[in-house]
Amino acid sequence: MTVFFKVLGSGIGDVVVCKSTFESFCRNTNEDVVFVARGPRQVGLSKLLDGAAREINEFEIEQTMKDGDTVINLRDHPWQCEHDWFSADFKVRYPNIKILEILEDICRDKGIAATPRELKPFAFELDSRAAGKVIVIPGTTMKAKKMKPTFWQSLVSQLRTKNIETIMLGNADASPEISELVDLGIEHIATPDLQNAINLISSSKAVVSVDTGLMHIAVQQGIKTVAIFGQCEIYYRPANNCIPIFTDRRLSEYEFTGEYKLWSFAVDYDSWEYLPPAANDGSLIKFDDPAKIIELLGLSKRR
Repeated sequence: MTVFFKVLGSGIGDVVVCKSTFESFCRNTNEDVVFVARGPRQVGLSKLLDGAAREINEFEIEQTMKDGDTVINLRDHPWQCEHDWFSADFKVRYPNIKILEILEDICRDKGIAATPRELKPFAFELDSRAAGKVIVIPGTTMKAKKMKPTFWQSLVSQLRTKNIETIMLGNADASPEISELVDLGIEHIATPDLQNAINLISSSKAVVSVDTGLMHIAVQQGIKTVAIFGQCEIYYRPANNCIPIFTDRRLSEYEFTGEYKLWSFAVDYDSWEYLPPAANDGSLIKFDDPAKIIELLGLSKRR
C-alpha cells in the first residue's frame, strides 16, 4: 500500500518546514510514502527528502490511487481551512503563534509522530564560490516581504568596505529586485537546480534573506542567518543560528486575487525592527540602516 503525503503550502519553504515531519513519518511506516508536489515550485523536491519512494503532482492522485492507498494532507486541517493567517483578526486571536506550533498541532490531531523542531540539514557538497562570503537573498513572491533594491545595494557596499565579499542567489527572471541588482553590478550566481543553492548556502559565512524558501534552507543548514520576516512573523522558526527581523506595522487591509494575496499598501521600509530570539519582554530594537544587519552578523569589525 501507498501513502500520498501533502505538506503545508505550495512553496519551497513549506517543504523545508515539513522536512523533519515527512522524514519522521517515513521512518515509522512500512508503506511507500509518495511526496505530493502541489505546484511547480515543489516539483523535484522529493529527491531532497529521505524516505520518499517517489513523487507525483497533486492533480495526478485520483488516477494513481489504488484500493488500500491513503492520503495524508496537512492542508485540510482547520488551521488552514478555517483561518487566514495574514488577516488582522488572526493576528489578534493568535498574536504569537508560529508555524512549528501549527504544524505540531496538525500532526497531533492526525496521529502523526513528528519532530518538526528537528533541523536536520540537507545533504550538500562544498562549493568554493561561496567560501567566506555572505549570501544575500532579496527575491520573494510576496510584496509584503520585500525590501527595496537600494537596501541590498547599501548592505553589499558596506560589507565590501569590511573586505567581505557577497553573492546573490535567486531567480532573476522572476524577481525584478534581483534583476535590478544584477544591473547594478551585484554578483549573482544562478542556481537552476535547488541542490546548487543548498551547496552554496551551506558553504557560505552567513546569509541575509527575506522570508523565502532559500532562507529556510539556510536556517536548516545551521548557517548564521539574518531573516527579514516583516509582517509574516508566523514563519519564524526559532533556532540558534536564526536572527529574525520583524516590523511593528500590522496588516490593516488586503485583497485576494486567485490563490495569491496582493497587498494594498506600500511597505514602510523605515519601520523594520529587530526582535532578539531570546527576548522575553517583547522589546524591539529599532534600526534603519544595513549597518545594523552587519552588527547582527557579528561582522562589524574591519577584517
